[in-house]
Amino acid sequence: MWNETLFEQKKKSLEGFGILSKKSIARFVENIKVLDEWQLHRINPIRFAKQNDFEIGETLDLFLHSAKIGFLDFAYNMICPACGGVAASHTSLDQIEEKSFHCYICNIDVPATLDDQVEVSFSVNPSLKKQFLNPLANVEAYLRYHISANFRKSKELLNFIFSNIQDLIVMEPGETKQIRLDAINVPAYQFSSVENNSAVFLYFDSKEVTKDRIVELSLLSTGFTPVELHLSPGEYEVKVSNRTIATSGFLIIKPNLKKILEIIREHPTVIEPFLTAKMLLNNQTFRELFRVQQLNSQLNLNVKSLTILFTDLRGSTEMYDKAGDILAYRLVQEHFRLLAETVKSSMALS
Repeated sequence: MWNETLFEQKKKSLEGFGILSKKSIARFVENIKVLDEWQLHRINPIRFAKQNDFEIGETLDLFLHSAKIGFLDFAYNMICPACGGVAASHTSLDQIEEKSFHCYICNIDVPATLDDQVEVSFSVNPSLKKQFLNPLANVEAYLRYHISANFRKSKELLNFIFSNIQDLIVMEPGETKQIRLDAINVPAYQFSSVENNSAVFLYFDSKEVTKDRIVELSLLSTGFTPVELHLSPGEYEVKVSNRTIATSGFLIIKPNLKKILEIIREHPTVIEPFLTAKMLLNNQTFRELFRVQQLNSQLNLNVKSLTILFTDLRGSTEMYDKAGDILAYRLVQEHFRLLAETVKSSMALS
């Protein structure tokens, strides 16, 4: 349920921005309001623009002004290019501390480049509408919740993925689950907790016979421990303990990355255009609305390419002398206003 009173207040706040059309605001908020729970989960503004017949530039203005007044929130999602999984989600660029991140679904390292691996998505602020999605309801909901909707996998790939997922295990805080594994003819099992971006890999390739057939694993706030075991083939009882303070889930998977890559080559995943962190930083409206954001001086951000424009007013010193400080200052401000308008109109979505 929407908080109707607050909804109307936020709408009026948006109407207070002279740059935004009132007709567009009315259409925008109503289009947001009719979205279902899944559509409200990590909204892609570029997709929203296409589906609702908005210009992309106007759409970004609406989304960013909505974020400024607390109607919407936005997040920086670290996206695995192989599976589309959200390895981590941040509310500030300051939280992107490493130059790369690890996807524990695919077991690969991914450079944290702002150009393509950091997705910017929007969601409705919980004060207006709380989310009631249950990612732990079943395997399909679990994957849908934690994998970006901008990655549209082929039916062939989805069928193979689901056929290799044995189960979704849900654990309450402090709970221990006992799982029986038949690893006589299975080379490996993978336990992946997507929301914790962590996994355990059990390889049944040891030539020495494993005497103890009970394997104990712990899910901590930092992830699974241990992260890898080499055992002899056979049947095992695996005890997994949730030592976090939250209800958590994990998938039991028979990993086969080689086959997955073969299917992707034959049936490529379609990646829908989405707003990247680089696009956001290049957006003039974002710079104007969120210019006061303080970034850590030690912050290292990876960008493949970036255009920087330097400008200068010829004879500006003489202009101050001849025209006076007030008029000269106004002319300088007009120069930057025209420059900002030019940048905005160029739609630098790259």
